[in-house]
Amino acid sequence: LTSITIPDSVTSIGDWAFCNCDSLTSVTIPDSVTSIGEDAFYYCRSLTSITIPDSVTSIGDWAFDSCDSLASLTIPNSVTSIGHGAFFDCSNLTSITIPDSVTSIGDSAFDGCDSLADVYYTGSEKEWNNITICSYNGYLTNATIHYNYVPEE
Repeated sequence: LTSITIPDSVTSIGDWAFCNCDSLTSVTIPDSVTSIGEDAFYYCRSLTSITIPDSVTSIGDWAFDSCDSLASLTIPNSVTSIGHGAFFDCSNLTSITIPDSVTSIGDSAFDGCDSLADVYYTGSEKEWNNITICSYNGYLTNATIHYNYVPEE
């Protein structure tokens, strides 16, 4: 399995759905999906591209754990919570866009992301400081935070 286009009839990606699909390189998720479950893409080590639609409101615990080929990611402005370990050990992740809709980032969500250099945040510094960022997210908080980022349409 190298690529997947999930049909519009799907509303959630269940726990462990694509776990260990280590040849999977790209995933297209339709606008019908509102949640990405726990460990949904765990150990998809070849995953370089994923598009998360504006319909998704939560990214489950360990959802993209060990997706170490993922280099950048845009989280849509519909997401309010990023689960524990959601991007744990995504060691090639260099940049991420986080919307100001996010109110909580779980423990170890970005632990092991030692290449993370730039975080593009759509809100202000004050709003960033109001996010509940749990433990073991030093790579996230030590990256350069670009406040008031306006994503390209």
